[in-house]
Amino acid sequence: MKKLFSLLLALFMTLGLLTCFPAVTEAEENKNLFADATWNLGAFYDTAEPNTGLSTTRRYTVISCKEGDVFAFHMPTINWRLYVYPADDQGSINGDWFEMKDGMQYVIKPINGRTPTKLRITACPRPDGVITDDMWTKFDVECFTVAPSDPAEDLFSKATWERGSFYDGAEPNLAHVNTRRYTVLSCEEGTVYTFSMPTTNWRLYVYPADENGSISGDWFELKDGMEYTVKPINGRTPTKLRVTVCPNPDGQLTDAAWTTFDVKCFISSGETSAMLADYNLFRTAEWKNGSYYGNAVHGGADRRHAFFPCNLNDTFTFDFTGKDFGLWVYYYDKDGEISDFGYTEITDDKTIKIEEKNGRIPTELRISVYPIAGGDISEAAWKTFDVSCTQESDYIKVATMNYGLWFDGVTKGVEDSKVDGVLAAWKKMLDDNDVDILCGQEWLKHFDRSGKVAAEDALFAYKYKYQFSTASTMKNMVSKFPCTDFTHIAHTKNASRGYTKAYTEINGKKVCLINAHLSIEPSFDVNRKAEYEDLLREMEKEEYVIVFGDFNAYTTREFKNFTDAGYSIANGGKKGIFATWTNFGKDSSWGNTAIDNIVVSPNIEILKVSCDRRELSDHNMLVAELRLLDEAPKDPDPSTDSSTATSTNSSADDTTDTAPNTTSDIATNSSNVTETADATSNVTDVNDEEGSSALVIGLVVGAVVVVAGAVVGFIFFKKKANASK
Repeated sequence: MKKLFSLLLALFMTLGLLTCFPAVTEAEENKNLFADATWNLGAFYDTAEPNTGLSTTRRYTVISCKEGDVFAFHMPTINWRLYVYPADDQGSINGDWFEMKDGMQYVIKPINGRTPTKLRITACPRPDGVITDDMWTKFDVECFTVAPSDPAEDLFSKATWERGSFYDGAEPNLAHVNTRRYTVLSCEEGTVYTFSMPTTNWRLYVYPADENGSISGDWFELKDGMEYTVKPINGRTPTKLRVTVCPNPDGQLTDAAWTTFDVKCFISSGETSAMLADYNLFRTAEWKNGSYYGNAVHGGADRRHAFFPCNLNDTFTFDFTGKDFGLWVYYYDKDGEISDFGYTEITDDKTIKIEEKNGRIPTELRISVYPIAGGDISEAAWKTFDVSCTQESDYIKVATMNYGLWFDGVTKGVEDSKVDGVLAAWKKMLDDNDVDILCGQEWLKHFDRSGKVAAEDALFAYKYKYQFSTASTMKNMVSKFPCTDFTHIAHTKNASRGYTKAYTEINGKKVCLINAHLSIEPSFDVNRKAEYEDLLREMEKEEYVIVFGDFNAYTTREFKNFTDAGYSIANGGKKGIFATWTNFGKDSSWGNTAIDNIVVSPNIEILKVSCDRRELSDHNMLVAELRLLDEAPKDPDPSTDSSTATSTNSSADDTTDTAPNTTSDIATNSSNVTETADATSNVTDVNDEEGSSALVIGLVVGAVVVVAGAVVGFIFFKKKANASK
C-alpha cells in the first residue's frame, strides 16, 4: 500500500510540475522582446552608466541574454538607429558595440574572454533629433530570439589571402600591402553568410561584386554574429564578395600578427526570424542610365531611372540622408503617362499618396534621379546615392490552392523523371500570378516521389522569403511579407482536421491569416458544420482576417455561413463562381466543383478574382486581389452574383472565359443526404430550398398525423370506457 501511495504521489507531483512549466510555443519564440521592454530616457555609451544628458534624444533598455542566444532585429523603416552594447555583471565589455540594421543577427558568445549576460540597447531617431512622446509611439524596431544556425566549414580557413585591400570599384590597393589583406569568395543570390569574430582585434569589410567589378554604392563593415544575405543591389546581383581585413586598432599587419587572425566565415542555413525584411525599394531597384520625360526614356549620363508598381492609396516615403540628389516622379497607368498628375520633384524628406484623377489611377511610378549640383552620375558618384524609399500599401494579392500532393490528389510526389519539367511549370504559374501570400493544402515536404527534392527550397524559396509548413497537417503558407505566431489548431469535433494560423502586417494593419482544409463527407452535419463553427469563432476574435482553404463544399450554399455572418467570399460572391476542383474532367458523385475559397472580414474589399486553369493539380489556383479598408463599409453586399464571373488561364495568353455553368456546378444535395437544423447553432443549414420546403411539409404532416392519432385514440378509449360501464 505504501508503494502504491508513493507511486501515486510521484505521478501527481510530475503532473503538477508539467502544469507549472508549460512547453514554449512557437508564438512565444517569435515574441517581440521590445514590446514589453522598459525604455528609459538617456543612452548607454561604452562603459559609462546611462547618459541622462541625452534624455531628450535617446532611449535605452536592457535585455538579458546567455551564451548561444541569437537575436534578430527587424527595422521596417529607416526612421531609427539602434546601438547594442554587450555587457556582463562587471559592466559593458570594452571594445565591442554594434549598430544593428534591418535583417542583422547578433549571436551571444565570449568577447575577449568575457561572456555577455545582458545587451544594453540604445535607440535614437534618424535623422538625429529630439524624441518626443508622440514620436516614440511610432517606434517600430523589433527584436526576436531565433534558432541558431548550424554553420558548416570556415570559408576563411581555406581562402587565399593577398596583401593589399579592396576599396569600392578599384582593383586591389597595393599601397596597403603592409596594413591589409584581402580575399574573394564566390557567391550566389540567396546565400547567407555568418561571421564569427571571437576577439575585437580585427575589422572586416565586404564589397559585393559581379563580373563587371564592385557594385558601387554598397559595402558593409561586418562584426561578430552578423549575417550578410546576397541579394540584388541596384539591379545587379553579386557573384563574389571581396573581403578586406585590417587590424584593430589600425596598424601594421606583419606575418606574426597574421597568425593570430581568428575571424571565421560560414554559410548559414538562412533560417532567420520570420520578421526580417528589406523595405528600402531603392536598394534593390534596377537603375538604368537616362531619365523619363513624358513617355520616352531620354539618354544621358546625368540621370538614372527606375520603375516602381503602385496601387490606389499607396504611400511612398522618401528619406534623404544628404542633399546631393533630387528626384522626379512621373505617374503612369496602362495607357501611358497621366498628364493630370504632372510630375513631382522631391529634394527633401517627403511622402506622396497615390490618388485618382479624372478616372485614372497610377499603376506605376517612374522615378528619375539627378545630382543637385549638376553633372554626370558616374559610378563613383552613384555610390554616394543615399536616398531611400519605403512603400506602404493597403493592396494585397493572395491565393489558395490544393496542391493535390503535387498532381492528382492521390499519388504522393511527382514522378522523378518529370520533376524538372513540372517544377518549371509550377514556377511559371507562381510568376504569372505573382501573389503576395499563398496558402496551400495537401502539401508534401518533398516534391518528388523519392524524397530528394525539398519543396520549400526547390519550388518556393526563389520567390518567397517567408515559409511556414506542417508536414503532419499537409498545409503550407508562403509570403513576401514577414509573418509571426504560426500555429496549428485542431478542430473540436474531428481532431484529425485543423487549420493553421499566422499574422502579418499590411500598412500598419495587423492581419490574421487562416489556412483551412475541411472534411470531405457529403453530409454537412458529419463534420463540416462543427468545423465552420470553429472557424467563425476564431474569425470573430480578429479585426482583419483572411481565410484560405479547400472547404470541400458539397454545395456553394455552405459558404452562406460566412456571408450570413457578414464576411465576403471570393468564390460564389459578387465576382462570380469558379470551378476550382477539376478532377481532370472525370465524372464524380460530388455535388459541386467550386469547393475552394478565400473569405475576408468586412473591412477588406475584394477587388478582383481569377482562377488559373493549368492542370498542375486536381485543383485550380484561386487568386484574389484585396484592399484593406480603414473601416468596414456601412452597407456591405456579399450576395451571390455569378453574372460577372470570369476565370483566367495565364498559360494561354491571359485570356478570359465564361465561368462554369451555375446549374451544373451547384448541384442539389442527393436524396440520401440528410441534414438536420440545429436551432442553437450559428452555422446555417445548407439544404437546398426544395429540401427545406419538404422538411416543413413533413413537419406539418407529421403534426397532423400525431393530432389525428391522439383524437382517434381518445374516442376509442372513451367508447371502451363507456362500454365497461
